[in-house]
Amino acid sequence: MACGHRTPHQAHQRATIALLAARGRGNARIAAETRLHVDTVRRWLRSQHGQPPKEYRS
Repeated sequence: MACGHRTPHQAHQRATIALLAARGRGNARIAAETRLHVDTVRRWLRSQHGQPPKEYRS
């Protein structure tokens, strides 16, 4: 199994998150539909909107 932060499965998850967010779905609904934790959804969307995840902010 592939390890790392850029596996095809993770790319698919991120694309799905972006698509659902573009359709106006909320973080909790996206998390439920993708079976990811809501914090994962929030962190990824925040990083895609120009804000780094809070653990990386100074």
